[in-house]
Amino acid sequence: GRFNKLTYSLKNTTWTTDTFYLEALQLAEDQLPANRPMILLWCQRNGIPHFEASALDGRGVDEAMQHLIWVGVNELNKREMEEIESEPSIQEC
Repeated sequence: GRFNKLTYSLKNTTWTTDTFYLEALQLAEDQLPANRPMILLWCQRNGIPHFEASALDGRGVDEAMQHLIWVGVNELNKREMEEIESEPSIQEC
């Protein structure tokens, strides 16, 4: 299906919403084998933190889990604050 995305075309050095170009680009990216530089670039472009971890020897697992927990706690705190701010205040008569 068609999607509404905006990407920068290096060929034309402009932003484009051309769905055929975007679909071809996504198809090409999906068919490429994953490699470290491509993964790092994808994470950077999408604002996603990247952690290298090893299930074999445990390297990086603690750091990745601590970040995940930190993100979860911050999200919960944010939602609680939004809920508190949206509740009607009790006024004394």
